[in-house]
Amino acid sequence: MKKTFPCGHTGAADRAVHQVASATRTSLQKMASDLRIDTDRYPARIIERAATIYVQVVAGGLPALRNLGAKKINAAKQIMSVPIGRRYRMLFDVESGAPVYMGLYSHADYDTVIGHL
Repeated sequence: MKKTFPCGHTGAADRAVHQVASATRTSLQKMASDLRIDTDRYPARIIERAATIYVQVVAGGLPALRNLGAKKINAAKQIMSVPIGRRYRMLFDVESGAPVYMGLYSHADYDTVIGHL
């Protein structure tokens, strides 16, 4: 017999929710490993957004970067930065004409990376 909870759902639905959450977590870990992102350092929504941006840039090239609001870094003109929320940035090297993903950085890490260019 299925238990009915005060909110109205039954135990069977609860198992389905856990299966979906598990699949989502696995998918998120796959995206993060493909982009060399540490899942412990970044929120899930940022990793998902970074993966979406990466796919758009690979498919659309330099025009896609510009459409995403990317800006050239003054210290290194061949590097473009794409904002992801208020605290995170993705960097792409555009020297060869085709954008090459460099990494996802928090704002503090981003400042350090830019300082070394």
